[in-house]
Amino acid sequence: MLVDFTADWCVTCQFNKRTSLEIPTVRAKLKELNAVAFLGDYTRTPDAITTELNLFARAGVPLVLYIPKTPPPAHRVAGSIDARDRPRCAGPRRQVNFL
Repeated sequence: MLVDFTADWCVTCQFNKRTSLEIPTVRAKLKELNAVAFLGDYTRTPDAITTELNLFARAGVPLVLYIPKTPPPAHRVAGSIDARDRPRCAGPRRQVNFL
């Protein structure tokens, strides 16, 4: 499952969408994994999306999550994020390899 928390007014979100998310290689990888994609629209800052962002220690967008069907064994507190778990580059090649 891929969850893209984004907003129309978020310049970084729009850049990520154009260059790293809505591109053929990512679409192909999601299809290969039989993954579904969801959009968390934060354009009007709904409370429900704010709550979800807070679960991941985020104050706002962008936030893109990939949640595998079979998650690895839990070794951290639920909701914690380690920067080493995310790709350093938002570019398409790195993102596909991360999936």
